[in-house]
Amino acid sequence: MKKIFYISVFTFLLQLIVGSLIAQNFSKEYWHKGEVYLFTEESVKGSIRYDLDQNNITIRTTDNKLHSYNASQVEQFWIQDELQKRVRYFYALPQLTKNDYRVLYFFELLTEGKITLLCRESFVVKQTGYYSPTMRGIGANGGSYVVQEDDYFVLNNEGNVIDVEENRETIMSLFGAKKDVMELYLIDHNNKLRNREDLLKLIRYYNEVYK
Repeated sequence: MKKIFYISVFTFLLQLIVGSLIAQNFSKEYWHKGEVYLFTEESVKGSIRYDLDQNNITIRTTDNKLHSYNASQVEQFWIQDELQKRVRYFYALPQLTKNDYRVLYFFELLTEGKITLLCRESFVVKQTGYYSPTMRGIGANGGSYVVQEDDYFVLNNEGNVIDVEENRETIMSLFGAKKDVMELYLIDHNNKLRNREDLLKLIRYYNEVYK
């Protein structure tokens, strides 16, 4: 009897955990106060909702009108992120396609200097590996949930955006002749390059020392 009780409690707790994962919020689902700067040199203030997957934004002005723009129309925009409680800056920048076409995409500016680091959010559906008929979002192997992943880029001297593979060797190669010095920085500061903050600390330090 006790065994059944413990299993029931475990199942309930697991459902709560999975449910919280499935219901988690993302900044792209919110309206944020901000301003849009168009290539026509006009600017529009209001509440902004962005979608990097679709490469467009919607702004609701003070007169409650909705305006939609894509990256070919917007030079830059900023938002006061309601979820993250910080100001974020986005720019429409060209990226070369496989056919060598320059296409404008929205990128978030993380830090700028000798190395300008950019980011784009992507969202991936994952499976919990646990099945319960009471769960929502059930896949073949269990409940599903969405996680946000960050893709990083740098802006090169020609003004093009270059993808940065998220491995230590590729990241350290960005520093050229200063690679060995930056390796020592990682060791001294116990930086494992495990997340965005670790990467930002590394790039910001480099930009500050080697202006």
